[in-house]
Amino acid sequence: MRALIYGAAIIAALATAPALAGDVRQFEIKNLRLGMTVAEIKEAGKQAGLGEFREMRSPSFEQAVAMKQQKNIRPTDFAGVQTMHVKTSKAAVHVSLVPTPDGSKVWRIAYSFLDPSLNREALRENVFRQYGEPERQIDREWLWGDTTTFFDARKSPYLEFRLDPTSMELQKPVGMLTLADPTMERSSREAVDIAARK
Repeated sequence: MRALIYGAAIIAALATAPALAGDVRQFEIKNLRLGMTVAEIKEAGKQAGLGEFREMRSPSFEQAVAMKQQKNIRPTDFAGVQTMHVKTSKAAVHVSLVPTPDGSKVWRIAYSFLDPSLNREALRENVFRQYGEPERQIDREWLWGDTTTFFDARKSPYLEFRLDPTSMELQKPVGMLTLADPTMERSSREAVDIAARK
């Protein structure tokens, strides 16, 4: 039943999303794709030579529903995963997940290029070669899919590439790729709300 609720929420969200020139949902970054499970991310990261991801736990779908119903669940008992992170000398990867009836699923992937020896123009050309020509450019930022200027206002899947992005990290990135599907995050919240009212 909860799987059906979640599926219905996704369909409703996608039905209101504007048509995209290309299906950004099919893009990947270093073998990492939207909708992956925790186990799939670990395996993809291993294949890409990224190393072992660190995890931050969060409520599973069932636990999120229970908490919405005012039930107490200790953080030490959380069965879901909210974020996964790995860093090497050349890259940092931050993955965000949402609870679904089928486990935690990836809705956002941020990949930072940390190697200071990277040529920025060559990096930009490689990104364009992999994903095609962007649909919008804003200064040193390029967008595919939802091209809304502010990321927190985007409602549909998007890929964003930035050169010399602002960062709080000690090692400033040369560039950053962000692949996200806000419809997944929104649908997860809606599905939890609906299930909690049952």
